[in-house]
Amino acid sequence: MAPEIYERRPYDGERVDVFALGVTMFIMMTRNPPFGAANRLNDRLYNLISTDNLAAFWRIHGGQLPEGEEYFSAEFRDLFEKMTRYNPEERLTIA
Repeated sequence: MAPEIYERRPYDGERVDVFALGVTMFIMMTRNPPFGAANRLNDRLYNLISTDNLAAFWRIHGGQLPEGEEYFSAEFRDLFEKMTRYNPEERLTIA
């Protein structure tokens, strides 16, 4: 679920769907979820995303793969980061 749902804020269904697609894309690439819950207070990995500490996020995930951080292309990182932005207004849209 997108962070705005966890925080019980009003949400735009399209932006929530884009967030979910970003998570699904990550799972398809790695066979692991990017974080436990999109809750920046209780999930360390999502906190890294929500505070723009993305280098640490990729370092942690790369450390779990034989290829390391190089497993994730620059294009994949960029797309994932834009799809899972904490602020829904900053997320990519379907358009």
